Amino acid sequence: MLRIVGLQRSEIADREFLLLQNQGSMRITLKGHAILSESALLTGDFNMGSYAFPDEVHIAPGLYVVLSTGAGVPRWARTKDGTNLYHAYMFKEQPLWSKCELPLHVMSSQHSYSERPEPIMVR
Repeated sequence: MLRIVGLQRSEIADREFLLLQNQGSMRITLKGHAILSESALLTGDFNMGSYAFPDEVHIAPGLYVVLSTGAGVPRWARTKDGTNLYHAYMFKEQPLWSKCELPLHVMSSQHSYSERPEPIMVR
């Protein structure tokens, strides 16, 4: 279960980031997870605060993801205490989260629904 554990707001996109952690007991894939502001959900304007992870990266239980608003090269890194964390980037030129005053939500692909096609009967 991916959860937001920190938010660094800034007027400069390269200094703004979200800190997320896999607080579940299983390894997860980032792809399919999305961050949505309450503003985006209420207004339907997803430019007001949303991001969907395209990264096919697996995050083990307890590990962190830093989602920077600015640009960079997605990569794994180690903190000073030796903890692995994944850096992901939104490639935005303007800060995003500093303008969002309402709650932020993490959505996962496990929350999706699609109808199954009718089975084809073979004779």
